[in-house]
Amino acid sequence: MADARIGDSGANGTSLREYNRVLAAWQKGDLRYLLANRPSQVENHDWLLEHWGGPPIVLLCHRRYGKTMLALVFALGLALQHRNIDIALICKTKDQANQIARQAMTKLAVRAPAAYRPKRIKNEFAWLVPHTGSGIYLFGSDDEHVETIRGRTLYAALVDEPATYKGLRYKARSILLPALRDSGGQLIMMSTPSKVPQHDFEAFYREAEARGRARVVRLSDNRDPVGFTVAEALDDCGGDLLTYRREYECDFVYDPRSLVVPEATQHGLAERVRIQRQPYLDGDHYVGLDSGGRDLHALTFGTYYDRPSEDLVHIEAEYAAAGISTSDLVEVVRVTQARLWQGQGRIRRYMDPRPLLEKDLREAGVPFLITDRDNKLTHVNQVRVALAEARLTMDPSCEDLWGTLVTAKYNDTFTGYERDAQYGHADLLDSLTYLHRNVTRRPVLQEKWDPLVAEGIVSPREAQRLRRTRIQDLFLS
Repeated sequence: MADARIGDSGANGTSLREYNRVLAAWQKGDLRYLLANRPSQVENHDWLLEHWGGPPIVLLCHRRYGKTMLALVFALGLALQHRNIDIALICKTKDQANQIARQAMTKLAVRAPAAYRPKRIKNEFAWLVPHTGSGIYLFGSDDEHVETIRGRTLYAALVDEPATYKGLRYKARSILLPALRDSGGQLIMMSTPSKVPQHDFEAFYREAEARGRARVVRLSDNRDPVGFTVAEALDDCGGDLLTYRREYECDFVYDPRSLVVPEATQHGLAERVRIQRQPYLDGDHYVGLDSGGRDLHALTFGTYYDRPSEDLVHIEAEYAAAGISTSDLVEVVRVTQARLWQGQGRIRRYMDPRPLLEKDLREAGVPFLITDRDNKLTHVNQVRVALAEARLTMDPSCEDLWGTLVTAKYNDTFTGYERDAQYGHADLLDSLTYLHRNVTRRPVLQEKWDPLVAEGIVSPREAQRLRRTRIQDLFLS
């Protein structure tokens, strides 16, 4: 054994004493010495272990903190300490997972004594620790790569920069947490704040913060030798203070000037407008369509509630898809209308000016009226006001519509919307605008007290119709 140590130490150009210190660290699975020049990372390494077991842990840290290295050292330590466990490291993309598997893990592996050196599994984004049989597997959150975790049992899942992921809540709740359940494993997220208001990551952070399972590492508080100054970090953000606060001081801040519907990011608004309502089947129903092309076909389905105490538009369903055929679009409209309104009430449909599509839809028996697109800003502002006053509400199932309202941004010249990887070209917002601008509103009637209305037996409109019928009967009798 001594010969082996000397041989390895000579090959690595280190002293025997140093080699034995490194060997002891790898035997115990205590690799904090790899973070020795970063005291903050060592503290957070220990903090993660202290909080092991329970709901997700969130480490909110500034850009260029070294999150990936911390995650790899932490994961490798677990793989050395425990036998036959699987650890997942989730990256933003499959290409990034491949790059980390090839480069970052290789740099760590060559620092290990030969007897404890992890080996890369050929043709996989994975490394195996031979003497424990435990593995570290890398996945991208894109291209369904993360879906391949289904059916596995994980001991730990470390998620790198989840604030950039599309559909984080679904991936965490439906894929990662079930894979950790049987082992009593831990979900750990390490990220800077999202550029997108009300991203799923912010919700995970707030939940972890409330449970005492979140920690923040701001550049201004970080004692580590990061290799750059605050001035250089600000310059890295193009001199933009809001970007600096988000990227380096870990504040959840956004530029309201660039948001199309800034009201959607206000604290507490979601609880007021994302609600369920009793169906109003005999009301006026509306469908808004923003047709696709290179973007999404987007549909919103809503009802105008003209009861004296309400006077609001409630969006009951949404649909958005790219590359859908006209026949499939017709089917979506018919099926959704039947499910929501059961053939009752009056339905009005409006779409953007696409004469050929309008002709095809009309011939298929689902006619849409062409709506004007002039004064777009005025009608977007009407949507904003209605949201702020909770006179525009939506069913909680309309997740993509709400996500669009929260994230929609103007382009740099304020002549249109930026494209978003998840929500397209704010197509559902356009669909909502077409619907909302064409709602025929009535003056709110101050009706005398009517027991049928009070008991919810009939709507105010139906009660008014019954009264007119009774008056007509008197004249005709």
